[in-house]
Amino acid sequence: MKPLFFMLVKRKIIRQGIGGHTIFLPIKWVRERGLKPGDEIEIDETGPSLLISTGSAAVKEAKISFSSESETFIRIKLHDLYRLGYTKIKISYKTKKQSKIIHEVCSKYLLGSEVTLDTGSEIILEDLVGLDLDKHHTLMRRIFYIMRECFEITQDGLSNPDEFLLNQIKIHSQKIDQYDNFCRRSISQKRFTDERTHFYWTFFVYLRLIQHNMLHFGNFIVKNDFKIINKKIGESFEILKNLFLDLEKGFFKEDIKIIEKVHNSANRLLYEKLLLEFKNVPKEQGALIYYISELARTIYLSTSPAIGILAARNN
Repeated sequence: MKPLFFMLVKRKIIRQGIGGHTIFLPIKWVRERGLKPGDEIEIDETGPSLLISTGSAAVKEAKISFSSESETFIRIKLHDLYRLGYTKIKISYKTKKQSKIIHEVCSKYLLGSEVTLDTGSEIILEDLVGLDLDKHHTLMRRIFYIMRECFEITQDGLSNPDEFLLNQIKIHSQKIDQYDNFCRRSISQKRFTDERTHFYWTFFVYLRLIQHNMLHFGNFIVKNDFKIINKKIGESFEILKNLFLDLEKGFFKEDIKIIEKVHNSANRLLYEKLLLEFKNVPKEQGALIYYISELARTIYLSTSPAIGILAARNN
C-alpha cells in the first residue's frame, strides 16, 4: 500500500558556472518515469514552490469489480476514481444492468473518459481527451452560467410547476456534475498547479450542492403538483437567487467586499429571517422550507472558499 503522504526529499543547490544552479532529481522518480539523459522536463512556479513534471500525464491505472446493481453505488465509486485522476479504469462486472449503468455514468458524468473496450465481463475506461485546467476560469464561468439559468427555471416552476422545467434542471445538473468531476480530477492529476487548489476543490463541492438542492427543490414541487406556493417561500427564493448572482459578480470581478456581503446576508437569512417567516407555511409544503434553508446554507458556506481564492489571488 502506498503511503498517505509523500516523503519530503531535501536536495542541496549546486552552483554551476556563473549564475547557474542545479539540483539532483530523486533517482526513484526518474526511473519510474523512464527518463533518460537529454529528456526534457517541465518546471512550473507555484508561489514559493517549483513543480517538476514530465510534461505529460502519467498513466494511472485502477481495477475494480462490481457485484452490486445499485446505480448510486456504481456512480459514486466511478466518480471517486475519476476525481482521483485515474486515466485507465478496468471494471469487472457480471450483469447487463451493471454494464448499462457503467456506460450511462461514463456518458453523463465523466467528461473526457470513454469506454474503449467491453468484453461482456470487463469494461475499460480511458482518458482520451487530455484536457488541462488552464481553461478552468472558462469552465467556472460556464458553471455559473448554467446555475444562473437553473435559478430562473426553478423560479418559473414556483408559479407554474411543469415536468419539462424539471427535466431541464436535470440535464443542467448532469452537466454541472461533469464539470465538477473534471475540475476536481484535474486538481488530482496536478494539471492545475496553483497554491489555491484546496479552495477551488471546496468551492466546486459547494457549487455542486447548490445545484443539487435546486434539483430536489424542483422535483418536490413537480411531484406534489402544488397549485399555489406559499408567498414567503417565493420571496425567500428570490433573495437566494440574487445572492447567487452577487456571488458570481463578486467572484469574477475579484471583489471580496461583494462576497462578504453575500456571506452576511445568507447568514442572516438562514439563522434569523427564515425561522420567523416560515411559521405559517402549510404542512404539505414543509419540505420546501428545508430546501430553501439548504440553499441558504450552501450559498453561505460557498463564500468561504471564494474569499480564500480571491485573497490568495490578490496577495
